[in-house]
Amino acid sequence: MRVLFTTVPAVGHLYPTLPLARALRGRDDVVAYAGPPSLGQLMTGEDVEVLTAGCDIPELAAELARRVDLPSAPGEMPPATEAELFAGVRVDLAFDDTLAAARRWRPDLVVGDTCDYVGPMVAAALGVPYGNVTLGQQFEPARREAHRARAASQYRQRGLSQRAPAFSADICPPALQSDDWQQPERWLPMRPEAHRVPGAPVVPATTGRSTPERPRVLLTFGTLYGAVEVLSPLIEEIVALDVDLHVTLGLAATAEDFGVDRNRVTFEPFAPIAELLSGVDLVVSHAGAGTTYAALAAGIPLVLLPQGADQFSVADRAVTAGAALRLLPGEATPAGVRRLITAALTEPRYRAAAAEVAHQIADMPPATSVAESIALIMR
Repeated sequence: MRVLFTTVPAVGHLYPTLPLARALRGRDDVVAYAGPPSLGQLMTGEDVEVLTAGCDIPELAAELARRVDLPSAPGEMPPATEAELFAGVRVDLAFDDTLAAARRWRPDLVVGDTCDYVGPMVAAALGVPYGNVTLGQQFEPARREAHRARAASQYRQRGLSQRAPAFSADICPPALQSDDWQQPERWLPMRPEAHRVPGAPVVPATTGRSTPERPRVLLTFGTLYGAVEVLSPLIEEIVALDVDLHVTLGLAATAEDFGVDRNRVTFEPFAPIAELLSGVDLVVSHAGAGTTYAALAAGIPLVLLPQGADQFSVADRAVTAGAALRLLPGEATPAGVRRLITAALTEPRYRAAAAEVAHQIADMPPATSVAESIALIMR
């Protein structure tokens, strides 16, 4: 089977699909990803082909800014604006390139993520099935309707018929799913995996106190949201507590960018989250789904400071599950951050709730089982 992945070219969209892509390769299926040159850099070491097509996130963002007024302050993107980004701008800038590359490559199946509208349209144009990998919980109704309406207009414009996916591989554990979620047809629950380098084994993070004298706190805001001006005040506040603080630097920052006592903080270069969680007692994060799910899979509670995208709804569900505490933009004062970190480290209920979510995640089918189910669907 020849499987073409067409995810949005950003790590938060790419990484949730990699376990399935690796599992398909383990079956000796032929796998390719279509995307801009930057995607090829992210795929270094993966046993897949990369077809150059489409454009990078900065180009998509620039075009979106030409089409709509964007808010200047951090916050949740309005549903119509988000729909214009994924179902409008990206389709307009990437569909033709991706379709041409797909025609040459001749896939039997196209797979994308929840926000990918290029892939299903390419599949419709080629007359092949399309499958979906979720990014986490179901979108709220306003977002779903905005995406549906904008995508429908793109199908009409190109004379294509929209079809239901052949399957939906869903990485969301039950405790974090939206209240109004209804099981779709050909629903395939799939255990979310902490991102790891190609070939590294899937090894659960060890939990529990890393040092006998003080807890370890991991501060990570992913690859897009970890600006120095965002992390610096958080670092200054956390080092005032008696903790062993580790900070991830994202893709661009260096330790020298932060004017803090280097004896109190360990800066970690960008690394897969699977390499950072062992021995961690608490994760302080922007509530990216990948980071949140990875921490909870290891039974680690979180303090969440959502900045944008779907991070607000991810944080909502983690708080509802009892496994996290949250501060919204404007609420994250130094005293507030310190109060939540202290509570998460000293009150056992947060770790107990995180352990419950970890059990749910462990009970979900692994990507290897999902790949076999997809093979049966495709027969």
